[in-house]
Amino acid sequence: MPSVIETKGVAEGAFQYLRVHIITGHIAPSSKLNETELSLKLEISRPPLREAFRRLENERLVASIPRRGCYVTEVSLENCREICQAWEMMELFAVDLLRLESNKDLDEVDAALFKATDHPAQPSSDPFQQFEYLKTITDFHLKLVEAARNMTLTHLYNSILPSLARYQSMFISDRATKEHQAIIRLLRKRKHAEAKKILGKHIRHHCDQMETKMTDQTK
Repeated sequence: MPSVIETKGVAEGAFQYLRVHIITGHIAPSSKLNETELSLKLEISRPPLREAFRRLENERLVASIPRRGCYVTEVSLENCREICQAWEMMELFAVDLLRLESNKDLDEVDAALFKATDHPAQPSSDPFQQFEYLKTITDFHLKLVEAARNMTLTHLYNSILPSLARYQSMFISDRATKEHQAIIRLLRKRKHAEAKKILGKHIRHHCDQMETKMTDQTK
């Protein structure tokens, strides 16, 4: 961990460390973030750690409870469904907006897809490698939204990404990349209605798998 702090700076390093470990599940939902333990483990003082807590709270990954401390927020089937509804709504709207844009605006989407296709298999243990894999595989979706060139839509989409990533980390498959390829081909051909249909089906499939995974874990 000290290498991450040295590379990114104290507060930023602490933020990234906690963010990655929460999203990948290495710090479990409802866990208390003990300032004393973390400051010793990360070899940093408490002020930058508290700054990291504040940033994580803004991303809804942690919650500060008066007189009790800072806790990792819970995950739930209800929250997963709500996040998925927002995810699908925003991306399908992005495709509607892309009807007005030229194909050159899809270059960043293409680049994200190429990077995901060329990425090695999902790692099994290191949280930073797991997070990087997750980001690479799912970055297609963010670039698709950004290509719509609606700053408010992009801001809203980014606001759900940390919570969405926690659920996505439970279920990622190679099928994602193949469907991304189909979607980008249709968008390049300006067949937006067909692309939108596949995208909606793709998102709902992954949401169903995430919900199934959560249900199995609670049995």
